[in-house]
Parts: sequence; structure tokens; C-alpha cells
Amino acid sequence: MGKGKIFLASVILIIQVENAHALSLTAKVDKTEATLEDQIILTLSIEGTRRAGKPMLPPLPDFDMIPRGSSTRMQIINGTITSGIDYNYLLIPKKTGTFEIGPATIQENGETIASNTITLRIASSGTRPQATQDVFITTTVSSTSPYVNEQIIYTFKLYRGVKIANASLENPSFEGLRVEPLGKEQEYETVMNGRPFVVTEIRQALFPTREGTLEIGPAKLQCEIVMRSRRRGLFDDPFFDDSFFGFSRSEPKVLHSQPITLHVKPLPTEGKTPLFGGLVGNFNITTTLSKRQLSVGDTTTLTFTIKGSGNIRDAASPEFPPSTDFKVYDDKPTLAVQDSGEGFGGTFTIKKALVPLKEGSLKVPSVAFTYFHPELGSYELCKSTPLSIEVLPTSDKEKLNLVEALGTTTSKEEIKILGKDILPINTSLAALRPYRIDPWHWGYLVCFSFPLIGYVGTVLMKKRKERLEEDLGYARSKSALKNFNKKIPLIKKQLKTEGSTEFYRLTSKSLKDFLGDKLNITGSALTPLEVEHQLLTLTILKDKIEETKSILHTLETGQFAFERHSLSEKEKLLKQVKELTRWLDKKIRK
Repeated sequence: MGKGKIFLASVILIIQVENAHALSLTAKVDKTEATLEDQIILTLSIEGTRRAGKPMLPPLPDFDMIPRGSSTRMQIINGTITSGIDYNYLLIPKKTGTFEIGPATIQENGETIASNTITLRIASSGTRPQATQDVFITTTVSSTSPYVNEQIIYTFKLYRGVKIANASLENPSFEGLRVEPLGKEQEYETVMNGRPFVVTEIRQALFPTREGTLEIGPAKLQCEIVMRSRRRGLFDDPFFDDSFFGFSRSEPKVLHSQPITLHVKPLPTEGKTPLFGGLVGNFNITTTLSKRQLSVGDTTTLTFTIKGSGNIRDAASPEFPPSTDFKVYDDKPTLAVQDSGEGFGGTFTIKKALVPLKEGSLKVPSVAFTYFHPELGSYELCKSTPLSIEVLPTSDKEKLNLVEALGTTTSKEEIKILGKDILPINTSLAALRPYRIDPWHWGYLVCFSFPLIGYVGTVLMKKRKERLEEDLGYARSKSALKNFNKKIPLIKKQLKTEGSTEFYRLTSKSLKDFLGDKLNITGSALTPLEVEHQLLTLTILKDKIEETKSILHTLETGQFAFERHSLSEKEKLLKQVKELTRWLDKKIRK
């Protein structure tokens, strides 16, 4: 009987809790003034119930929003019972200014309940000297006043004096600029104001596509700074002050660089001729012949090679002058780019097959083009070297064969027996019996089913091809695992490289690209928290989500936090990544 009373009292208490207060919705933030490097925690608190639905957020175009879960609560203060549920969100500012957040709303019994509004003031990054900061980023360009199509070098640098994890770089849009990567990222150490920093440097070549004022927006880097906890007593020993023992914590950080303004100048009209094809930079041309001596009717290959630094992708074949001494056959030009850290350029190769039409010493016409040299501020003429060919008479003389009719004879040929055969002699009408085909014979069924199977198969293949062409998300999802497996050999080459972060970088990028293809989003900018949010919407098993987050965290830690693993540990990690991608490929369907 005592247990029944206790149960009844609990039920009554819960009912009282739910009816103690009318339903209300309150919005609050941990700070109302922040910078572009800060993150703001937004909490929507529902009072009066623990079973309300999820509130609807207002539009937040000026912030990136990441859900951070919810929690329920019940408390008794001075005899008053209250209950509620809190929904937490992480807001990351995109730009400076004053913004109004809210109101959020919730539906209850057909009634719309709205929260209060919040005003946020977002300022630019602090004016504290960079050398006094633990982590900061910079972006620079080689020139702020380039010509149209002139190459400028954009350099991103991440300085870190402490350990960081889960770093994710978001490049600006580069609107009005063509972008070319310049080699792999570089990592080195430097000293600023007596303090050592590890620097990660990424360089890109930019080519303005139009004149006027262009702005390169701020680069944004999200990361977590690994903070070491200070403890007293037994664990005050530095040996125990490590994340292995759980005595470290991470603090989220968002870093922004300063925007860069470009004043793009048009190409001058003075000195421009019809020979100008759009090349801007510094180029030269060389000419070679596969054979200098040949016979009439033989072939030699004439090769023009345009090489230099600049917008080599815009190179075109110079006009070859007409000649009555040769037949000319064009081959398809080839382009080989070179993306070293110093600049972007390459080699543009044009080949022509020349067939001499007469004997003697023949001159091969030269070709010419002009390019704009931005450092000199003028158009420069580039002309190939004229060459000569010695053409010998053909060694095979054409022979004239005459045939004379000596006469005709006629004769009779005796009849020859070429073979003998005995045909069957039928003596009854039964031989004229019609032959009947059994349509249900298995052989006929198989033959007749081939066209139907072929038609159905063709229709299905056509529909699949059309969907691959029209549905980009479906095409990316279908090719995600195949693209990931193509990168495995390159990752394996980095397994035995000690002290290098390339294994972690390639594995992390490959896994993020795979997830991006499966989810039809940009994979390179994904963070473990964003991956968790995306996978939760697909009802993926919780342990697999945690495994994915753990792997990404390990890869990011190995890349940015100086943590290294043995060869066997890296092999085990790669095997785990491969098994995870195969599992996710089967579970995530688009």
C-alpha cells in the first residue's frame, strides 16, 4: 500500500509540474557583443513543460548555425515547481555589424508562442598585435593593382603557437578571379618577437578576369585550441597533463583575415596588334624538326613549343603562313601546366606534319605572336626561328608496264563431271506433311525472351544515365566510394614517411570528400560537429557517428596538433577509414 501511495504521489507531482506555469519561450545568449573570431551560444528555453516540440528558429543569414543538442530540467524553488527544456545552438558570425535575432516561435494547442528578440553587435577582429596571440591567420597578395589576366600570388598563412585540432579552412569566393593552386601546402617554423610559431602556408595563383575594383573577402578558419587544465596534487605532475588522461579541454575559435581590395587595370591599346591572343606574363617559343633531310612524299614533324609563366591556359596556336612547298597536317595541341610554389605556368605544344611537294632546299615558315609583359607594361613579339629542309628526289621511279595482245584462240572444252550425288526419292504424300513449331519449347522461349530482356535493360540503362546527367547529387553519391578508392594508393605512399603530416592531410581530405559526395555538400569544409549533424538527419547508428567523429578528430590532431603515430597505428587507422566508407556507402542512399 505504501508503494502505491508513493506512485500516486509521483504522478500528482508530475501533473503539478506540467501545470505549474503557463508555457513560455525565452531566448538568451552568452554574450551580446563579440568579434568575428568568437562563437555565440544561443539558448531557447521552454518553460512550463518538458514535452514541447522543437522551436522554430528565425532566419539567420548573417550567421552559421550549428545545433548543440537539448536538455530537460525540473527544479523546486521555495515550494514552486518548474520544468522546461533548453535547446542550444552555436552561432558563428559571417560579417560585422548590428543584428537582431528573433523571435523564435513554437506551436502549442494551435497557438503560436514567440520568444523575445536579441540584439548582437559584431566587431572586426581585435587590434591586439598578432605576435601576442596564440593562433592567427594572414592573407596577402603579390600585387594590389594588376592588369587583366595578370598573375598575382595569394598567400594564406596560419600561425599557431599552441596545439589546435579540427581545423577547417573556408576560402573566400574569389569573385571575378580565376584560381589556380600552387603546389602543396608548406609547413615551417618561424620566430616573431622572440616567440616560436609553426606556420602552415598555402599559395594560389589568381588571374583577374575583368577590370575595375575587386574585393577578396576574408578567409575563415574554424578550429579548436587545445587548452591544458591546471590541477593540483598528484596530477600536478606534467606527465599527467595530457589529453590521454583527459586533463585537457578545447576552446572553439573562428579566425578571420582582413579583406583585400584589388584595382584591376585594363590592358593598354597602344602596341596591341592582331598577333595578340590574350597571353599575359613572360613567354618564349622554340621550334624543332624531327627530320632535316627527307625525300619528296616523306613526312617530317614540325613542333612549336610556347613556354612561360602566366595565363598559359589561354594560349592558342599561332597562324601558320600558307606555303606552296608543303602539305600541312595539324595535330591536336597539348598543354602541360606547372604549378610550383613560385608561380603558375606551363608548356603549350603545337605539332604539324609537313609533306614536301618538290625537291631542293625548302624554307619552313616561322610563326609569331605577341604577349603582354606586365612588368614592362608593353606588348612583346615572340617569333619562331626559321628552319630549312633538304628534300631529295624520290628513290622509287614509277614504272610504265605495257601489255601486248599476242592473239586469241578458241577451243571447245569437254564436259567434266564435277561430282555425283543421290537425292532421296519420296514415294508417298507423307513427305509433304507440314512442319509444326512448338512455341512453348524452352529453346524458342529463350530466343523470344532475348529481345524483351534487351529492351528492358536498355530502358533501365537509359533512365540511369539520364538521372546521372540530371541529378548531380545522385551522380556524386554513386561515384563517392569509387573516387575514394582511387586516392588510397597515394595515401599508402605516405604511410612510411616519418614526421610528415601528409598522411593525415590526404586521409582527412579523402574522407571529407567522400562524405561530401554522399551528402551532396562541400566536403572539404566539414567539421566533425557538422558531420554529426548531417548523419543524425539520416538516422545513422549512433556508434558509427561517434566512430566517424573520432576518426576525423584523430586525423585533424595528427595534422595540426603535432601528434604522430607508428606505422602499424597508421595502417590500422587507414583500414578503419576504408571499412567505415564501405559501410557508409551502403547506408547513405540518394
